[in-house]
Amino acid sequence: MRQLTYDIWDGDVGGSVRERYRVLGAMLALGDFNVTEIATLAQVGKATVRTVLRREDDYVERAGSQRTGRRGGQPVRWRLRPGARESIRAILRELEDLGAGSWLDDLSAPDSPKAAVLAAEDVLLRLAPTASNPEERGELIKLARAQVETAEGTITSQQEAGYITDHLRIARLLLDLEEEMQQSLAQPESAGVLERVWQVSRDLLLAVGQMQDTRLGDAVMRRIPDSLYATNFLISHKKPNYPEPARSYSTTELDRPSGRKVSVGTRPARLFGTDGVRGIAGRDLSAPLAVDLAIAAAQVLARPDDTATRAVAVIGRDPSSSGQFLESAIIAGLTSSGVDVIRIGVAPAAAVAFLTALHSAQLGVSLSASHSRAPYNGIKFFGREGYKLQDPVEDEIERQLISAREHGSPGAASTVSAEIERYMSHVLTSLPNSEPKALAGLRVVVDCANGAASAIAPRLLRTAGADVIAIGAYPDGQNINVGSGATDPAALMSEVKLRKADAGIAYDGDADGCIAVDHLGRLIDGDQILAALALDLAEQGKLAHRTVVMTVMANLGFRLAMQDAGIGVVETPVGDRYLADEIRSGDYSLGGTQSGRIIIADHATGPDGLLVSLYLLAIVVRSGQTLARVTGVMTRHPQVLVNVDIPDEERVLVGSSNRLISAVDQAAEGLGQRGRIVLRPSGTEPVVRVMVEDDDRGQAERLANQLADTVRELV
Repeated sequence: MRQLTYDIWDGDVGGSVRERYRVLGAMLALGDFNVTEIATLAQVGKATVRTVLRREDDYVERAGSQRTGRRGGQPVRWRLRPGARESIRAILRELEDLGAGSWLDDLSAPDSPKAAVLAAEDVLLRLAPTASNPEERGELIKLARAQVETAEGTITSQQEAGYITDHLRIARLLLDLEEEMQQSLAQPESAGVLERVWQVSRDLLLAVGQMQDTRLGDAVMRRIPDSLYATNFLISHKKPNYPEPARSYSTTELDRPSGRKVSVGTRPARLFGTDGVRGIAGRDLSAPLAVDLAIAAAQVLARPDDTATRAVAVIGRDPSSSGQFLESAIIAGLTSSGVDVIRIGVAPAAAVAFLTALHSAQLGVSLSASHSRAPYNGIKFFGREGYKLQDPVEDEIERQLISAREHGSPGAASTVSAEIERYMSHVLTSLPNSEPKALAGLRVVVDCANGAASAIAPRLLRTAGADVIAIGAYPDGQNINVGSGATDPAALMSEVKLRKADAGIAYDGDADGCIAVDHLGRLIDGDQILAALALDLAEQGKLAHRTVVMTVMANLGFRLAMQDAGIGVVETPVGDRYLADEIRSGDYSLGGTQSGRIIIADHATGPDGLLVSLYLLAIVVRSGQTLARVTGVMTRHPQVLVNVDIPDEERVLVGSSNRLISAVDQAAEGLGQRGRIVLRPSGTEPVVRVMVEDDDRGQAERLANQLADTVRELV
């Protein structure tokens, strides 16, 4: 490579070096270009571009003229000479050392702070040469440049207002490209590329969305904030001898590779996941978004009517530090919309649901990321009667976000800590026969995950008569779910053996779920707890329709245990709100998940870890058996679960991949006759879950890891 001979033009170390850097970077990005295109992308004058072209003639050559249909001279097109790319990259690195900046940094650098912006820009520039006409090509280049300016923070509010017309045109072009790809059955990777472009452009497009353009508004609402959205899919395969539920939810079968049955179910990407809106507090889950969500929720759930009664909302949170600013933001949004707010402070999600119903409130809000650690947090809404919202209601709240406006006279907020006592009383009186000391004689270690149950659970269990040893009950705002709770029960398992306790109970961050540990320190999951409750209720004649509701992830052992007991099972998608919907629509009394989110419908509208743990321990006392014996009604079959970290915006590449569907089909050939494979994205964190069941644990592990590797290779 030749040495730089004119690093500084006209003695200007700053501007000229940066201009040269931008021009060279734009040339490198486009590969094939004319002067106008380079000037637009690099934001320099055409004279500067021509100067660089003259001085860099070692690296560029004429590629002919561009036909435009206009009279007169046609613009000359240029292209990079063979082998010029590495030389230009070397020059760019030297120019960076001279202070040129790095807005066209190496896209392969994983530590680049603008990696997402650069990736999306690169996508647009690669799309540009294939555009059907020069105008489309020019628009793509403008959008790429706008993305860089947005990332650098160089667009002022006045400039942004002036760009609205251009952005409208660019956004519509992007939608056209997206629709063309869908119509032409383009590769799923192309769809993923466009999703990344939308992500980078979301701030500009949000402004565009306020222009009341329905088509753009729908597009914006599908994608903002993108890091909170998830593409939902389910890929599954069951062997012929795998027991079928009495009823299951429907999936859309898109493909049956090799003639075998691989079911692929899809649903549109949504802001609401399986359990509310979740993300990193202060970044994804910001105060402005929380305010807007509250206003939108008030518009949907607490619309003003002709009655004189004011709308009321109940709000509670876990002890996470971020819960404080989110609580303030939610209260601001609700009260500005004319809703009175009852603030109950740190409380389990089930307490919010119960008190929402008790006060006949229009809505309830629980702030917690449940089993996730800080800095994650979440916003969960409850409707009238304390039930979680159904999909259509959540979709309406999403649509209202784009035009969220306060209405009505301001509401008032009040803190009522005594409300927790009412919830505790409800849980205690819900126990069979309402025995005042139903847990007398039991020594129990309780792990509160440093979460919402920290102050309540030990007191509740002691009131019920248990000898309680509490761990994970000292929240500091940052230690929720850290080394404790249902997601990390190692400390509980050790403590139960050390203290020679009869049982251990672990809750998650918002205490809507629980798992247990027997006297030998062995883990008891939600499936085993659900099986014990189902048989106990069936024996008392209280299991409605002699049926229990479970999710698609339920263990084969649970299904076989229910089959042996003559109890029917109904299957739902993952998510306790789907359990609740099925329980209500089918008039069932019990349902739950493997993670321990269990609904006892006679006493709760949703999962309640405190209620379930008391119920389970009461069975132990009443039966005179150990917890191990009570939950031994089912035997867990080998089930291997591998979580693969996948950014939310990449999920479309996974869920629509024919390669992955074929890999599942191939892996299924190695399963036993009662084997099963399920792949699905988590609704609460950015991972794809790969689950394989087989009578041979070693085979299940091999297949699960093999499929997990395939998922990683797709992104």
